[in-house]
Amino acid sequence: MSMPVANLMARVEGYGGLSKNQEDLLRLGYCFKSLATVTLFTNANPLTFKARAAQKAEGNVLASTSLKMVKDKFTFTPKRRTDGMVQYTLQYAPNAKVTAKAEAKTTEKAGAKSTEITVSTEYRKYNYAVKVAGVHPNPALKLTGTWRKNSHGLGFDGKFLLSTSRFVNYNFATWYESVGQSIVLKHNGSDANKYALGELVLSYYRAVASTVKDGAPTVKDQAPTTHIAGLAKFHIPSKSTYLEFGGDYKWSDSTTLRGKVNSAGLVGLGLTRKILASLNLTLGAQFDTTKLRTDSISGYKFGFKLDFNSVF
Repeated sequence: MSMPVANLMARVEGYGGLSKNQEDLLRLGYCFKSLATVTLFTNANPLTFKARAAQKAEGNVLASTSLKMVKDKFTFTPKRRTDGMVQYTLQYAPNAKVTAKAEAKTTEKAGAKSTEITVSTEYRKYNYAVKVAGVHPNPALKLTGTWRKNSHGLGFDGKFLLSTSRFVNYNFATWYESVGQSIVLKHNGSDANKYALGELVLSYYRAVASTVKDGAPTVKDQAPTTHIAGLAKFHIPSKSTYLEFGGDYKWSDSTTLRGKVNSAGLVGLGLTRKILASLNLTLGAQFDTTKLRTDSISGYKFGFKLDFNSVF
């Protein structure tokens, strides 16, 4: 939905959420990476259970389960996957301004275990947000911050490796936002040997409300029926460019259509249909237009997903 100006200006996004609307619109709702996916989501306050299983095209099944438990100002979330990943997250939020989080993640591959522990704290106010995190066993500090004045803002995200006394990730952003739309320009730098320009990412998002009512344009008090997003990446060292454009359209209260295309010639299509109050069906397909011929179709992927949601 379009966000009222008062609400928009009362909250500043953390760095990780600056372009979330664009990224989600181009990423979510396309299930062609798996032949079949089933998700079960159950919310019975104060417990939330989520299970997911996906049949990959290679033949293997990747499944995960997580349980979110909320008690007063604490949130505890254990998660486990069939590929050997185990994750425990404990979060403490004394108020809307301060959040402290501890996360332990263990991954087992080919009989070898690796464990990473992250402890972080985040502080938010009206026009800025700051987050500091420590990582073990490869000691590092992660620093992120965003600052906004009216509709404009600046952001920084970096990872400082203590063993080399240098930043191995150094990302910057500037953005503009208004009701229902945002433009974000990011620089992503990750050269661990020297500080150098990396990749520029320009993204755009817009939510468009219903525009016709009784023959006259109107957008007041209506939820958006159409969302569009665009993404342009320019990798400075290789001088390569990547473009992507997509969006969705709410055909009816129970049906949403999606589509996207990128500069590599890939076209993605998606459809989500609410079959029951607690069951959604999503169909997704991807076509490689560079492999289309008049006598055959190759280079395509197809998948479907079932989402079960229940609230008690």
